[in-house]
Amino acid sequence: KDLRGLWSLKQRHGFRYCTIVHDLIPLNFPHFVTAGYDAFLTDYFGELMWLADCAMCNSEATRRDWLAYCAGFDVAVPSHVSPWGSDLPFPGEGAQPALPGALQGKRFALFVSTIEPRKNHRVLYEAWDRCIRSRMLDPARDRLVFVGRRGWNTDDLLREIAANPVTRDSILVLEHVSDAVLGALYRHCAFVLFPSFYEGYGIPVAEALNHGKPCISSNAGSLPEIGGDVVMRLDPKDTIAWSDAIGRYLTSPEKLATWEQRIKAEYR
Repeated sequence: KDLRGLWSLKQRHGFRYCTIVHDLIPLNFPHFVTAGYDAFLTDYFGELMWLADCAMCNSEATRRDWLAYCAGFDVAVPSHVSPWGSDLPFPGEGAQPALPGALQGKRFALFVSTIEPRKNHRVLYEAWDRCIRSRMLDPARDRLVFVGRRGWNTDDLLREIAANPVTRDSILVLEHVSDAVLGALYRHCAFVLFPSFYEGYGIPVAEALNHGKPCISSNAGSLPEIGGDVVMRLDPKDTIAWSDAIGRYLTSPEKLATWEQRIKAEYR
């Protein structure tokens, strides 16, 4: 990350430098990152746009953000999109571990993400609370599963989940999950949720589709670029819509089966 050192080497040896840009979230959404990180990355990107001869971006949304940032300084960097896929093994490859004991015999919706404000776990918590209180779902059988490490500024949310009698037994938070167990969670879940406020790409959506699983996703940032119309997309702030969709599909295996057939036929 020593960009000035790279600049000096570039002048000496004459190589071209291509950077990979994942996202500019800390610059465009500084309220979603830890204090000070936005200032650090402002300096970093300020030097990067002068160093880079070209940029590979992981989505059209990231490319738009990068080009707009460079244009603000009257800099033009040739930029291209190289979208990602899924790094997890395909279903059926390798050993097949069992589900965690707390999910044996349960039906569950899955959200894979670091637990932090930008990922928007709160909308799912509140939607799930409504589903249970309105009896759309059965707290003895149905589960909402959060998989990911605990990030910053989520202590209050996690305390609410653990203290709320409606959610403390029906929302499961799993950390330090191996790829093998994550694959099992994808295979056995009813569907995948991804309500993020903004993404540079959104790998869990691709992972869900790679496993042939329906996905209900936010419509923000790059997420509409993954999966086309085989993915259901909702406003990340519309708690009622998320609640209705979760309640409807978790109790409709026939609708999920039809959806899975579409994914199998259409998704690449």
